[in-house]
Amino acid sequence: MRPDLSDHPILIVDDEVANLELMERFLRRKYKKVVVAQDSEQALWYLETQGVHLIIADQRMPKVEGIELLMQARQLQPNAMRILLTGYMDVETLTSAINAAQVFQVVTKPIDFKVLDITVQRALEAHEAIDRERELFDAFVYASVTAMEQRDPTTAGHSFRVALMTTGLAMAVDRLDDGLFADVKFSREEIEQIKYASLLHDFGKLSVPEDVLLKPKKLPASRSLLLEQRIRHAVVEGRLDAPGAARLVEVVARLNEPGERSSQHAADLELLERSELLEPEDLGYLRIEQGSLSPDERKLIEGHVLGTVRFLKQIPWPRRLSRVVEIAAGHHEKLNGSGYPLGTTAVPIESRMMTICDVYDALCASDRPYRVAASHERAMGILTHMRNDGEIDGGLLDVFVERRVYQVLKHRNPLRERRV
Repeated sequence: MRPDLSDHPILIVDDEVANLELMERFLRRKYKKVVVAQDSEQALWYLETQGVHLIIADQRMPKVEGIELLMQARQLQPNAMRILLTGYMDVETLTSAINAAQVFQVVTKPIDFKVLDITVQRALEAHEAIDRERELFDAFVYASVTAMEQRDPTTAGHSFRVALMTTGLAMAVDRLDDGLFADVKFSREEIEQIKYASLLHDFGKLSVPEDVLLKPKKLPASRSLLLEQRIRHAVVEGRLDAPGAARLVEVVARLNEPGERSSQHAADLELLERSELLEPEDLGYLRIEQGSLSPDERKLIEGHVLGTVRFLKQIPWPRRLSRVVEIAAGHHEKLNGSGYPLGTTAVPIESRMMTICDVYDALCASDRPYRVAASHERAMGILTHMRNDGEIDGGLLDVFVERRVYQVLKHRNPLRERRV
């Protein structure tokens, strides 16, 4: 059973009024939403304001010819199918139509309306098939991100918010007419590519052990419990009195906090070492200078980028999304080479935008097991420090601030976060 295609909007463009009226009357027999334009300027104006599913354009028109029009239409509405009408079928025209404008089909003039009927029907069927494919792909991506984020309730929604902010920053950059980024433009397909890369940038965290991913203190929970038991056992055996045990418990609790710098507690560490109740591994954890992760645990966390890349490389991305892997892979790289996993300074602009949004959301969005959420002012202070150290793109940070891209976090509706 063929699908009902009558509601698909169609735009016909031809400067010859007689041809235009003839095609319009013919197509209106089957399709309810047929719009006509007598030149490319009218057509482009319409495409900038209204959505269409099919564009039929004559090649020979004044000012802007059909192929050029369809190329611009592809930028404005990449999902629309494109048909070119031409009275001459030279190799150059055909090659340009296929490669540059990516037309669905070229129809020769004088028009055989039976051929036009079949071609339009097949083009609209192809549009529906592509729509279904996109819906299925979207469902797969959103289900994947949701599954990944369910491992850590405190970060739920992070990937969706990063995608919202990164695509918002890309659109803000695209609208700039002067300054550093005046020549940087993003098509709708490129924005879509940025969206998918942002949504999936942390997918590799599925391969990070949960006790590392969610580690709230310097000591792993199992080692902290074992140490408490060891101190109690020392009291029972008479090797340690009650005040001494309380002192050790208090020192361990203080040094175990991620915000405590071990370099400022040399005397406490010496006390713990003299007690002979802590194993070298325990002392190693408590000597972590900043945060809750040991060097080995940090490597596991940093390995999530390579995990993301391995996962994304298994997906047969269509050509319009061919750079998703590259963009996602660069979100922890720094412009001064201090990032990971490659330590490269050649970071794509899309990844540089994502880095700013990723850092901001990680700081502000919610409390984490190892720290409370930062204020906007605190987050901007950290980003400014990163800028001064040459880690992030200062020009993009200016756009992020001036266009208030971060305000998307004020509207964190979980249902909205499912669609970017």
